[in-house]
Formats: sequence, structure tokens, C-alpha cells
Amino acid sequence: MRSSQSKVLSTKNERIRKLPKLISESKFKKTIFAHWQKIPVIKEIAESMPEELVLQEVRSAILDILRNGIEEYDERRDLIEIRHVFSVKELHKLIREKISKKIKLSNVYFHLNQLKERGFVQIVTSIKEGRQITHFYGRTAKLFLWMGETLDETELTDDSIFHKFMALMQHFNSDLTVETIETLYKSLLNTKQETHNRVKMWMENNLEKLTELNMDTRDVYNFLRSIDRCNPESIEVHNKIIRLLNFPIDSNT
Repeated sequence: MRSSQSKVLSTKNERIRKLPKLISESKFKKTIFAHWQKIPVIKEIAESMPEELVLQEVRSAILDILRNGIEEYDERRDLIEIRHVFSVKELHKLIREKISKKIKLSNVYFHLNQLKERGFVQIVTSIKEGRQITHFYGRTAKLFLWMGETLDETELTDDSIFHKFMALMQHFNSDLTVETIETLYKSLLNTKQETHNRVKMWMENNLEKLTELNMDTRDVYNFLRSIDRCNPESIEVHNKIIRLLNFPIDSNT
């Protein structure tokens, strides 16, 4: 997989795009190339993936281009760099190379603004050339983690759901004190939060591989979360609840 680390060239490679002069001669060049290293690895979004927004062909192409970047040759420094920040005109050209249907520049503006309004894309910098100002866009995170599939668990922090949990436990265990149930409930929340933290850290540490494999972060997150439930702390808390509810775990019962 390509790395965003610069690669020194001994000779000029004609097959690689040249870094535009507008950028190479600009004082904002460093800002443009530093953007990818500065943005968060993962951005948590407390909703399900808005498929009508993200999976639309042009918008999906925009996000893919900004994530994968484009290799460019910097003649001044005789090296190849990967750029993840582009102007609307540049995106228009790159999208036309990526998808088969015709697309107007105005369409790219529209779809880019839709992504910007939802917080997936941002203006990284603007370069003024004469009377013209060119905006350059980049992603707000390397990966987006859609949390909608896990809201059923995070909602456990809602007091009304806690009271339902307490009522359920007391119905089957009338001798349980409120303090005991509260302790069990907090342990359940803690194990879920710790699972989330471990999964997120693993995904951050394996960003390049996930990007290379074009994995849906939501699917990876849910898969790893289910595996992490097998850790001893989670098993202990779940087993306590299972015993208190006399929940059958043997398929023969």
C-alpha cells in the first residue's frame, strides 16, 4: 500500500502527475500536505450511515479521492508526495476519470457542499491568484465510524432504560438491593465502553490496512466488538446477569 510518506526520486518520473504550480509556489503548500496528518484517524458519528448522502456516486467518489489521495511529482524537490486536498476543478477532473457518466463542474460544487454541511469535508485553505480565490477541500477524518448500529447500547445511559433494567432484575430477584443492581449496571456500561475504546484503538493502529482493503468501518467495528465480548471482564458481567435472570445458555434447555 502507498504511504503518505514522501518518496525520494533519483530521476524524474513522467508517468506521475506534476504538482500544480499554484500549490508548489504557494505559502499554503505546507498546510495542504500537512492536513492528512493533522485530521483525526477516526471520527465517531452518532447516527447510521446516511446512504443517500454518502453512497451517492459522485459524493462517494469525492470521499474516496480525498481519502486515497493522488501521487504527484514535485520538480523543485525531486520527490513524490501524496496529496489529499484538492480544489473543485481538480476533483471534477479526477471524478470524471473515476466514473463513467458525464458530470458538470456545478454538480461537483453541489455534492461537495452537501458533504461539507454534514461535516465530512472541510475547506483546508484558500489560495488567491489575482482576483480569483481557489478553495481546497479535504476530509474531516481519515475514517468515519458510524455509531448508529450501536445506539441501542449507548442508550443504556438513559435513566428510563436503567429503571427498566432495575425493574427486570428485581422482578426475578426480589432480594436484590438497589445498590447491587446499580453496581451491576455500571459494570455493564464500563465493559461496553472499554470494548469500544479497544476496538477504536485497534482500528486507529490498522488504518492503512483497512483503507487498502476498502473496509466498511461500521462492519469492522461491530465484528470486533462482538469478538471483544469474549474477554474475561465482559464474560464475568454477562454471566452474572445470565444467572440472575436464569437465562438458558444451553441449547438443550
